[in-house]
Amino acid sequence: MLFTIVSLLIAPMAAQPAPSKSVCDVGRAILADMRPWAGDETYLETDPERSGLMKLCPDLRTVLPSGYRMVNDDARRRADIHAPLPGPRPIAAYIYAIGSPIIATDGRSATVEVLCTCTGLCGSATRSRYIRTPQGWRRDGKPRMLWVS
Repeated sequence: MLFTIVSLLIAPMAAQPAPSKSVCDVGRAILADMRPWAGDETYLETDPERSGLMKLCPDLRTVLPSGYRMVNDDARRRADIHAPLPGPRPIAAYIYAIGSPIIATDGRSATVEVLCTCTGLCGSATRSRYIRTPQGWRRDGKPRMLWVS
């Protein structure tokens, strides 16, 4: 009985298996496809507790797409403003968080969701499909809008 209790307590602390190389390769393709929102400040969520991709592939935290900044507390605070405030309008912050890519069982395609939170009554989520080609992973068509506000 004591062994069972100790086993249950230790099991959650066991190291998680490393993600497949394909997941991180898809992640690199996603980052390469990202374009910043024009006009204000665009950020990428690099906190592994807030982005599935960054938790699975921590090396990608240093590979920011062109025009993106690593998110910080000030950007998070501005993105959380969802109502007019007195005084001057704050510089808008657009924060993108990339979910964990889901690789198909045959290994030839993957889907991923990207969530955007932003200053004002603003936000969106998209889903993209990626396919494996001899040259690497590439997006198959345009991202599909899941919701927008």
